[in-house]
Amino acid sequence: MSSCSSHKIKARESANDVVLTPRQVAKNHIDYVIENQKDIIKDCDVWLDPCRYNEEGAYYSQIDKMNIDYCEITEGKDFLEYQPRDKNDLIIIGNPPYSLLNKWFEKTISLKPKIFSYLIGVHNLTCKRIEMAQEAGYRLANMQWFKVYDYYGMSMFCTFVLEDKPSIIDIDRTVYRKDN
Repeated sequence: MSSCSSHKIKARESANDVVLTPRQVAKNHIDYVIENQKDIIKDCDVWLDPCRYNEEGAYYSQIDKMNIDYCEITEGKDFLEYQPRDKNDLIIIGNPPYSLLNKWFEKTISLKPKIFSYLIGVHNLTCKRIEMAQEAGYRLANMQWFKVYDYYGMSMFCTFVLEDKPSIIDIDRTVYRKDN
């Protein structure tokens, strides 16, 4: 895949959301969530990879837990139709399709996972998405910026936790004018 400008992205005829996550990035993401949320992660939690790709998928094959579930649209397991298989606490981690990010966030929040953490472009963590999560009781617990070769712009791991603590980001929707 070659690098592209925002003009090329806007001019494309259809979304290209099949972007495989490098294995080391997925491993770093998993470790990042475990390290930063170790106080609330339990052995009985169900980890969900919403875009597995295949059995060797970067996330699915590296989540070292007994309770793991997955979705993969090419196998007829669409995340947007997913229902948990049991009542254990759910942790969702992965690299979602950016063209469906609002729907993805809505579905994620509707599942009420105790933690969800996504690899997204830094420009994709919008006020709307943060507020959507906050209104559902989530806080942005942590985020880490980094660069993946051939990905457009900077990327980040952003982790939301279902708990009543302050978010790491405050949003002020005031519109300031030059004369104020």
